[in-house]
Amino acid sequence: MNSFLPFIVFGIAISLLSYVFSVWLFRWVKARHSDNKRIAEIGGFIREGANTFLKKEYILLAKFAAVVTALIVLFLPKPLWNGQPSGNIMMACA
Repeated sequence: MNSFLPFIVFGIAISLLSYVFSVWLFRWVKARHSDNKRIAEIGGFIREGANTFLKKEYILLAKFAAVVTALIVLFLPKPLWNGQPSGNIMMACA
């Protein structure tokens, strides 16, 4: 564990730095004003398309996660019928 400590600290630092940068970038973009109605209309279309895509993506991800969770509960670390189910349930929750 001790030999991995620099990598863990570096990973956390980069994650925090990227979060701060994304907040700054979001605020910078939101501060830009569009006086052109056509650009605002196109932006609305892009927003609507992105939201539709994300909704479909999250539905697919939820189905995938449900299947993987069921497989973990049934088979990992031991098949459910060979022992205590608490280990399998804890692994599925993790």
